[in-house]
Amino acid sequence: QTLDGIYRGLIDGRWELSAEQVDTLLSQLEGRLGKDPDLRPPSHFLDDLAFAKAASAEFISRPARHSPEVESRAFQRGEMAYQTYYATLPEKRGGEVIVGFCLSPS
Repeated sequence: QTLDGIYRGLIDGRWELSAEQVDTLLSQLEGRLGKDPDLRPPSHFLDDLAFAKAASAEFISRPARHSPEVESRAFQRGEMAYQTYYATLPEKRGGEVIVGFCLSPS
């Protein structure tokens, strides 16, 4: 497979990789291929990854309230604004899990 094919597969989320691995590989491939990171093709996978990073940072800095009721939280990271709806539910093993979804105006 060519480097360009690997680059496209990475942008499309073809492989199960951590966010850090994706960032590292994108940087290395873009350097070798002479591609500008600001001109990446549209990618739902990379958009989802950016949201996951933003949500993780938001929920770590301001933990969710422990409630089975649906809560709402809006936040912004860079130029992207997000509106989340979520609930904190008990897990079978005694912990809790946050479940929800996100709307983005863009």
